[in-house]
Amino acid sequence: MFEVLFLASCNLTTFPGFLRHQYGLKCLDLSRNHIHGKVPKWIWNTSIEVLDIADNFFTGFDIDVLPSKSLRVLDISENNFTGALPILPPSTTFVVGSKNELSGEISPLFFNSSSLQLLDLSHNKLSGVLPECLVIINPNLSSAGLTPQMCSFGSQLQVMDLSYNQFQGRLPQSLLASCLELRVLKLENNHFRDVFPSWLGNLRELKLLLLRGNHFYGEITSKYTSDYDFPSLQIMDLSQNNLSGDATRTRCARTKFMPN
Repeated sequence: MFEVLFLASCNLTTFPGFLRHQYGLKCLDLSRNHIHGKVPKWIWNTSIEVLDIADNFFTGFDIDVLPSKSLRVLDISENNFTGALPILPPSTTFVVGSKNELSGEISPLFFNSSSLQLLDLSHNKLSGVLPECLVIINPNLSSAGLTPQMCSFGSQLQVMDLSYNQFQGRLPQSLLASCLELRVLKLENNHFRDVFPSWLGNLRELKLLLLRGNHFYGEITSKYTSDYDFPSLQIMDLSQNNLSGDATRTRCARTKFMPN
């Protein structure tokens, strides 16, 4: 039984059928081949933890919810995936789906994971508004006067790249404000329409913030004290928006600031 199998750059044109009964398979690299069609359902019957199928010609999944209980890393970048993104298992930590033809809205269930560390869905055709964070309210807690469970999404998230899509509307504060480990946030070239999200300044680890090419408007202000005013930010790009006013001198002094 295989546990780890590297078949990258082997000129494969079909998904290797002999893997169907490799139930102990944990790591599979099929990147940089010429495989067409959909990802077979039976791959989720294995013990797969790392699946790299980047740079192929895959078009989709046969299911809406990936049933794996062990998946940690999924790289489907640079393929021909279309339609909606499937719901990932809660064990997933790294998701790279850039440079596909993914479209439609992202289900709120997609953002109900506390394990994600990297999410890259850039260069697709995803649209709609980003959902508010799901908060599961237990009726028993409510009736007892207890506080519902806080939003768990993003507690480990370090990189989020949703650039070059068609997202619109406001940035959901309830979704992003809980991402206290976030270091990179790339939302450029979308259709977001909102005031400058000063509340992002509360993310103490944030180093790169790219908001260019959207419809952010209004005066750039800060709602937080200097201790929480983007303390780690190194690069911020706000160009090609409808912002006015001056960024604070202290922020510009420590940040490579790219205004309108």
